[in-house]
Amino acid sequence: MPSDPLYVRLSSAQAAFDFSLGAYALLTSNEYGDLVTQYRVRLWDDGELEAYRTGQERPQGPGYSRVTVFNRRMPREVALEVVHAAYSQMIVECYDATKAFAKAKGRHEWDVLKRQPWFAFAGHLRNAFAHDGLFVFNDRSIFPATFRRFLIEPKDQGQPVKGFLPWLHGQQLCAQMTLYVEGRVDAAQEPMRKVVDADKGVD
Repeated sequence: MPSDPLYVRLSSAQAAFDFSLGAYALLTSNEYGDLVTQYRVRLWDDGELEAYRTGQERPQGPGYSRVTVFNRRMPREVALEVVHAAYSQMIVECYDATKAFAKAKGRHEWDVLKRQPWFAFAGHLRNAFAHDGLFVFNDRSIFPATFRRFLIEPKDQGQPVKGFLPWLHGQQLCAQMTLYVEGRVDAAQEPMRKVVDADKGVD
């Protein structure tokens, strides 16, 4: 499983979000944030990226490059935008990889998964993040769409997705998708069961 391309896609998206959190912590830190001013990042036209301390760059070789210089630690608002970008991409990548996994197992598997309220919820987030940051529904949109205490409803049409699902819960939604791909099921993946008061019996 760890070498499966779809599993790698899931893991990489979540690791990239974790990386953005580390970058946020360091780049906005009063203690360490100014260290970034000691570094340069060179982008080469062949796609290579080189980070180095000032004065330790390699000799300029053939080809075109551009150097980014940091003159102060990252403002918190800018750093948060980096985290948000990684978060939204994590949701998109995890959803798409999980969808591809289910479709590869057959049409029935995909038909069952896409109607699960938690996965429908993930699908609405994915579409919003991938299309202008707004919830957009159509006749094929699936409801109910719920994850934990969060609910996406048709009345959310046109509303911004940013900030709708806190980052912690987004991480756990992606962990839910990883569990599904691993073949492990927890309560959030089980269909809702009717619960009746104990005095009246249980269906």
